Amino acid sequence: MTLNNNIGQLIYSDTNAVSKINLLKSYYYRLSLEYSKPLSKIDSLNVILLEDQANFLEKELVIKYARLSELKKEIIWEKVQETLGPSEVAIEFFDYKLFTKN
Repeated sequence: MTLNNNIGQLIYSDTNAVSKINLLKSYYYRLSLEYSKPLSKIDSLNVILLEDQANFLEKELVIKYARLSELKKEIIWEKVQETLGPSEVAIEFFDYKLFTKN
């Protein structure tokens, strides 16, 4: 079982993270507009400000969601079984979309 697909779902289920990701995208977009201008028309103060804001926000997101990288590890049931005590049990939960023909 791998959880790679669930990482994006976990991040995007957090509305605070979604708003920060959207804000980061807006910084990158605004930076791209500045970078596409001729050198004489680039607002260097605005570029520095946008780069600082984008870097800060990116670091914040990476630090907050770095623990999600642990979810990328493949979980092998035999390893889980080895860690269980004699009177312990492991239960796996999952959900799926039910396909119904209409």
